[in-house]
Amino acid sequence: MEDRDSAVPATLSGVATFEQRIGPALERVGRIAERIGRLRRVARQTKVMNLLELRRDLEEMVRSGQELLTLADGVLKQLQQYRVAQGTFDADEWQGRFRAALHGKRAVEGEFPDYRIFPLEVRVDLSQEQVEINRRITRALHPEAVAAQVLKHLERLNAERFHPGQFLKALAAAYDLVQAENHVKGIRAPSVSLRRIWEVLSLRSGPRGYSWNQFGYDIYRLRQSGELVLDGRQARFGASRNRTLVLVSPSGRREVVGSLEFVPIAQEH
Repeated sequence: MEDRDSAVPATLSGVATFEQRIGPALERVGRIAERIGRLRRVARQTKVMNLLELRRDLEEMVRSGQELLTLADGVLKQLQQYRVAQGTFDADEWQGRFRAALHGKRAVEGEFPDYRIFPLEVRVDLSQEQVEINRRITRALHPEAVAAQVLKHLERLNAERFHPGQFLKALAAAYDLVQAENHVKGIRAPSVSLRRIWEVLSLRSGPRGYSWNQFGYDIYRLRQSGELVLDGRQARFGASRNRTLVLVSPSGRREVVGSLEFVPIAQEH
């Protein structure tokens, strides 16, 4: 009698194991399903009555259906034993393939299961068999599929129209409001924390909210645009001991900013 426990490990894990042990059967299931799909032409025999072709197609459908059932049942049993990651080796494999898929395209910060691909945050939650990309859920767990979705998210962000001048005006208005509040409190510092600026802007953004990450990305795009002068004042971003923003270019260059000051251009001379 065959020892089934010795033939099939108690637990299967790892991306490569999925591809090598389960992948080939899935591909066969897909091919058979396509073949059965083409046999939908039997419906037309209601009006044609080509009995020879009809018998041949139905016999093929029965054979393919039996093969499909056997294969699908085997794959399902393997999936009941499969886990994406069971230990450090599996986690390292997932992370290595995820980073490789984004190499040369976007800088990846963090370690499994939490990553930051500026301005996105990615969390791999294998207990729920899902991945969160900026709080949006995807059920794809293959690291290369997750990387592809990250790039799509970034493409959508870049495709959204960004108006540097309008954003600069919003920053200036928030800065002036916070400075007015500070003066009432007796605070005379020329710079304002970006955290406080973000809090003001997020209150004005409506029910959808305005995330800290999105705020950081807008500052990054503003600085890239070079439009930093408004009504005789220049926006300057500096360091801060308070919560800071880490701006990361696609190549991985990092810059930390935490404060904002609008300086009259006349002070430059």
